[in-house]
Formats: sequence, structure tokens, C-alpha cells
Amino acid sequence: NNDLIIPNDYKLYKNFPNPFNPVTNITFDLPKPDYVSLDVYNINGQHIDNITKGYFSTGSYELKFSGDNLSSGIYFIIFTSNEVILSEKMILLK
Repeated sequence: NNDLIIPNDYKLYKNFPNPFNPVTNITFDLPKPDYVSLDVYNINGQHIDNITKGYFSTGSYELKFSGDNLSSGIYFIIFTSNEVILSEKMILLK
């Protein structure tokens, strides 16, 4: 079946694995083309890293994030588009 599956809504999934050490996968869905920024913040709200920033077509995406230069702790993935802002908590255990 070659039918393209079009997501119904914006969705940021929980990263997998979680807890992770040091690499995890971050997946999100776009119901329509949009500008997307994926950022990582620490528990104090400090910006740690930008995973991606740019224009994406409709569909599902999976990106890798490496925390090899970070210390163990709780971090937040913030997904920002022109339509929504979503967040998920992830735990880095070394």
C-alpha cells in the first residue's frame, strides 16, 4: 500500500528511549506544511540546544538527539510551529 498517511493534528511524541543515554529519538507529526523549531531546555528554563529549525512538509518525522555533552537530569523538548507550541519531558541518565 503506497497511500501517504497524513497526520490529523500536530503531535510531539514522547522521546524513545526515555530515560536515555546518550541518544534518543524525537518524533513529531505535521498535518500541513509548516515552519518548525525543536529546542531543548533544562529544568531551569535555559536553552540548551536547537535540534532542527526549518520548513517541513506534511508528514511524520523522527530525529535523533544526543545528550553526550550534557549532565544527567530532566530536560524539555519544545516543539514550536506557526500553529502550536508543544512540549515533552525527557530524562538523561548517565
